[in-house]
Amino acid sequence: KPDAEQGPVTQTRFGSHITGLTVEQTGPVRAVIKVDGQHRSAAGREWLPFSVRFYFYAGAESLRVMHTFVFDGDEHKDYLRGIGLRFEVPLRDALYDRHVRFAGEAGGLWAEGVRNLTGLRRDPGPAVREAQLAGRATPPLAQWGKQVRELHHRIPAWGDYSLSQLSADGFQIKKRTQAGHGWIPAAFGKRAPGSGYIGGASGGVAFGLRDFWQRHPTQLDIRNAIGDAAEVTLWMHSPEAPAMDLRFYHDGMGMETHEQELEGLEVTYEDYEKGFGTPVGIARSSEITLWALAATPTRERLVQMAAAVQTPPQLAAHPSRYLQAGV
Repeated sequence: KPDAEQGPVTQTRFGSHITGLTVEQTGPVRAVIKVDGQHRSAAGREWLPFSVRFYFYAGAESLRVMHTFVFDGDEHKDYLRGIGLRFEVPLRDALYDRHVRFAGEAGGLWAEGVRNLTGLRRDPGPAVREAQLAGRATPPLAQWGKQVRELHHRIPAWGDYSLSQLSADGFQIKKRTQAGHGWIPAAFGKRAPGSGYIGGASGGVAFGLRDFWQRHPTQLDIRNAIGDAAEVTLWMHSPEAPAMDLRFYHDGMGMETHEQELEGLEVTYEDYEKGFGTPVGIARSSEITLWALAATPTRERLVQMAAAVQTPPQLAAHPSRYLQAGV
């Protein structure tokens, strides 16, 4: 509830409750699976119906996901603090061979190891440092500098990461070792394209949310990168931002009759009538791309993937075909 000074605020966690699964297409080129459900609380309340469609293309490197939800609450009582899609990524590499990536602006990339081998008091050797920075498996431990080889377990490992785009003109990346410890600011920028990666030299998952900065407040979370499975959440509305407030912006301004509503149309562009201001039934769709990868991609490849999420390639015919079709 945004007007918190007017009374108590109660936050309730809702998880997905799946009610149906449909195979919508089974063609030779594309298969589509649709999952329907609602968000359910521990107390049993169900609201915010959703549909998630998974698009599988023959020969494609990536999986396309369309997430849609519909607002069906009371805008004066129900405020959406955050809504996202969450999945797990199994991890099996050593902590120093696990890599985290977030795409930045203008082709930039924030890239670190879960247990960083650079910037240390002791040097593991250039081959070790260069391999980790590039996202490749590091050389065998026997080839590391002696002090780092024997003491690498004393280097902090960072398990949790967030990239939050809370406005059109600013994003922040932060990290922490694990829950219960402080967040460390790691990087800042203006407009993030909304893609990332978690995995290791032997495989991982890249992910992207289209129109990321344009649809602020948005967020990408990676949790438990030091465990057997990392948890990734793509937030279509960031929980770090103020709650989504869907109340109408005026009280009707005394327009009780149709004639009075027409007067309002004479002076503004808005064709307002009683009941027009309700958000009930409004839907929001978000496009997500996932890649299951056999190894950490190169920095150049991840930047290309982030660009493809923001501006997907479009199928186009040769101009002569359009002319021939009489379009």
